[in-house]
Amino acid sequence: MHHCLAACCAALLCFGQIHDGLAQGFQPGPPSGLGFGGQRARPPQSSQPSRQNFADELTDFGVPPQDEMQEDVGSRTPISIPGAHVITTTEIRQALGTSIVMVDVLTSQHPTIPGAILIPGAGMAGSYDDEIQAKLWDVLARATEMNPDRPIVFFCAGPQCWESYNASLRALRLGFKTVLWYRGGLAAWQASHGELVMAGQDGGARPRPKGPGFQTQ
Repeated sequence: MHHCLAACCAALLCFGQIHDGLAQGFQPGPPSGLGFGGQRARPPQSSQPSRQNFADELTDFGVPPQDEMQEDVGSRTPISIPGAHVITTTEIRQALGTSIVMVDVLTSQHPTIPGAILIPGAGMAGSYDDEIQAKLWDVLARATEMNPDRPIVFFCAGPQCWESYNASLRALRLGFKTVLWYRGGLAAWQASHGELVMAGQDGGARPRPKGPGFQTQ
């Protein structure tokens, strides 16, 4: 995962406005690439005349969206994800301090976004009935208080890191309905001069909860 982190720490992002009702809970539109009734969704429109592209978070590398977890986690990612929503750095800034759950899935020791829950390895490829899936359910069930509509943001190193993409697919399979993929990840956050804290630091990231948790069906 060091390769994944190193490959992504280089550029920046910014593009839409998050829904005004974010303080009451994130209420995004249709999932990336799909509109209501199975129609292909139009790209979100921004009221801003220009958009910053922190760490290439808006850059289209020509990679098609995948509905299966990817093993080569240190490579370029698509600009959308089936069934989930893509969230930008600007929207992340607006979301901090609300009921949104931020999840950092990188495996290496590193500074992260304040308030993020650390679930190392949650974005590794595997099966939807493996130990990783069970541990992810345990943590997310606690973090969301068993509310499937609670917004969950997954992030990793940046747009050349699949770990958060994989974790988003896992969360969707677990039945969570408002899954948000922060494609820009730590690279975009740092490029936008966002604060980073070490895990366990006061006011910073919370460690992964311990305990048996809930069981998946």
